[in-house]
Amino acid sequence: MVTNILAIHALNRSNTDSDFLMYPIMETGTAPDLVSNLPIKLNEIAAGGSGLFFAEIQNVGTAPVDVGGVTLRIQGTQNKDVVLPQQTIAPGEFAVIRQADLGVTPEDGDMISLISKNGRRVLDSQRVDNQVRGLGGNVPGRWAYPSATTPGTANQFDVSQDIVINEIMYSAAPYAKVGDVPATYDRQELMGFDWDQWRYNAAGQDLGVDWANSNIKSTATPEVGARADRLRIRDVGRRNSNRADHSYQQRPSFSNLLLPDRL
Repeated sequence: MVTNILAIHALNRSNTDSDFLMYPIMETGTAPDLVSNLPIKLNEIAAGGSGLFFAEIQNVGTAPVDVGGVTLRIQGTQNKDVVLPQQTIAPGEFAVIRQADLGVTPEDGDMISLISKNGRRVLDSQRVDNQVRGLGGNVPGRWAYPSATTPGTANQFDVSQDIVINEIMYSAAPYAKVGDVPATYDRQELMGFDWDQWRYNAAGQDLGVDWANSNIKSTATPEVGARADRLRIRDVGRRNSNRADHSYQQRPSFSNLLLPDRL
């Protein structure tokens, strides 16, 4: 690193003048980095893992370019910086960096970058694929898959335009709404309601929690009327008898039946 010294020599107007005023102004700027901003790009990269791997560089400028001092950086499976030797590339021409120049074989998925001579600028960067890739094709400036490897010469592509995308529907119509599906029910009778087997007690007395095991005498003759899915029970006096203290009892013919304390 070089240390620069700025010296300023100031004088009075005369040797008898006691006033002294100094007001220096210094303006600085950065010169354009013309050397680092080289007009070079990666133009073709061979398939990763190939014993014939190469990376092709093209001069896309209008004047010859010396790539000596430019670093080709490999990152991924193996990390390595390779400083390119002095070589002048004419406008539109190519320079090929082969596997023997790199000392390693980049693999599929590795990244290859061109770094400026001062190491401050990335000039270009591309990922290695499992097949050869090149700049060009039917879309300028895009990377595509050449029909063959062409190190040192222009890339070759077999572009077919016999089949093209003619129309794309970007706003599709909504799907028709599916109507509501009505619920389905399955009715199953658990126990038949036979009045000959049931006894009715309308006395209004609390029969206790063990009422199902007691012998209850009927105090009224019930009447059953069915309307829709509701069961209506009345006594012979036509009074509404479906109160909480009205109990019905039957001794089922099967075992292990859990009955409530009250019906």
